[in-house]
Amino acid sequence: MEPKHQALSGFNRCPAEILNLVFKFLSPTELRSLTLVSKDLRAVAEPLLYSKIQWTWQDGHHPPPITQLLRTIISRPQLAAYITNVYLAGNFFRGQDFRRKIAQIPLLGAELDGAITFIQRTGVPYIDLWIQELRNGTADAVIALLLAQPLLNLRCLYLGPVFIRQTALIGMVLRSSILQPMDYQLPDFQHLQDVTFLLEEQEDEGRDKKKKKDYGCLAIILSTECSTLVSLN
Repeated sequence: MEPKHQALSGFNRCPAEILNLVFKFLSPTELRSLTLVSKDLRAVAEPLLYSKIQWTWQDGHHPPPITQLLRTIISRPQLAAYITNVYLAGNFFRGQDFRRKIAQIPLLGAELDGAITFIQRTGVPYIDLWIQELRNGTADAVIALLLAQPLLNLRCLYLGPVFIRQTALIGMVLRSSILQPMDYQLPDFQHLQDVTFLLEEQEDEGRDKKKKKDYGCLAIILSTECSTLVSLN
């Protein structure tokens, strides 16, 4: 065990700049393991681990670990500043599948309690609706919760069809953040450069028709207020 311990000690003594050059080639799993080794390695690995959030929700599978990410960020909000790219893909509603109900991303127990407390602190006028939709596990409410985190350095946002079949709360949060940044506890997205919503051309029979889809309005707000390149594909 002594040679391995000596090797690890030597690794810890490497300058952070050198470690960063090595760590940037590691997988998220490897980076996550390094955060558990020591405080020094965690300080280098965590920014790389959280810089790019990239998941694909495949048909027949559980949703990606968005709720675990939210739980971590809500308890350690400083981690949100590391996030520069959010890429959430997924499109398993084809043809008759668009009659299916919108897939859910449930939050339970402590995760739900922490999320509700966070929403209440934002001060937005639609808190009750947000909490209700979050209790129902709607992807719209969960993605809105993700966007409400202190994403001070977010530059790119990509959302696939399965995540934006409903965009009521996503739109509300973006409007509140961009048009009224001083009124609520929300990020201002000043570094956001590129937004992509991957849409479906088919009529979505499973969507709640009472909730508007306002991609065009969101595109105008983002492009005019944030100088953000918006793609509705």
